[in-house]
Amino acid sequence: MSAILEVAGATRDYEIRAGGQSATLRALRGIDLAVEAGEVLAIVGESGCGKTTLSRLCLGIEQPTRGRVALAGQPIDGYHRLDRARLVQPIFQDPYSSLNPRQSLGSIVAAPLTVRGDGTRASRRTRAAEMMAAVGLPPHLIDAYPAQVSGGQRQRVAIARALIGEPRLLVCDEPTSALDVSVQSQIINLIGRMRRQFDLTVLLISHNLAVVHHLADRVAVMYLGLIVESGPTEALYARPRHPYTRALLDAILPPIPGARPRRIDIGTEPPNPLEPPSGCPFRLRCPQASEICAAAMPVATETDGGFYHCHHPLPFPVA
Repeated sequence: MSAILEVAGATRDYEIRAGGQSATLRALRGIDLAVEAGEVLAIVGESGCGKTTLSRLCLGIEQPTRGRVALAGQPIDGYHRLDRARLVQPIFQDPYSSLNPRQSLGSIVAAPLTVRGDGTRASRRTRAAEMMAAVGLPPHLIDAYPAQVSGGQRQRVAIARALIGEPRLLVCDEPTSALDVSVQSQIINLIGRMRRQFDLTVLLISHNLAVVHHLADRVAVMYLGLIVESGPTEALYARPRHPYTRALLDAILPPIPGARPRRIDIGTEPPNPLEPPSGCPFRLRCPQASEICAAAMPVATETDGGFYHCHHPLPFPVA
């Protein structure tokens, strides 16, 4: 396999106002990532860890402050926006705000072809109808408007729009979190089926570890702008080495009725990203932290086809 998306040493800084003074918020603090052609790589972590910022860099919406993002072997900022859009497309979190309420669903799905000037109006409508059928939308909805369909149907429209231009990479940023629980599994199964049907590569941004387990081939765990652990999904879920990964997995309700989940006590609040801790970013919440954790950032240690950054990796006793 070859990497369709590569991120090397990427940082992303934002200048903000805090307490009447300007400050630098480092949302990403040196991300190294490769997404191989045909795989699903999931990025997981708490809100505010930098997942969405990373997705924006991978889409070319923003550029890294330092470091490099490459798409299909070329710097992503070297593409014309139309050429970039032929390679990578997004599926956003909220289907209510990502669709133009004044356009019919058929026009929305065909929009990438319209912008590129592909085909005639009639051929674009035909192609939109075919793509809508592929994602499970009935034919009569081609002339409907977003307000006339459900949230799940809106997200199917967004998926059809993303796929109509035949991209190689989909970036899915929390694609089910704004939907009712009753339709979330339908959308996840649809993304999995489209991935196989169209031979897609998928970067999945999610905090839902059940969704990730169902879809992803590999998982990267983010904390405070860093990837602290990464590996094949089954290996990482079965044998996490970083305490933060273990804490995320322990937060999933056990499948056995009445069973109590085991938990690592990491408190509730992550540190202030404007004042990140020295050394390991997780040390202020980690029950295994020691002096070395404050003194130095742990180097990457390879394991199970992935890596982790931790001075005191698991296993350790969990109460």
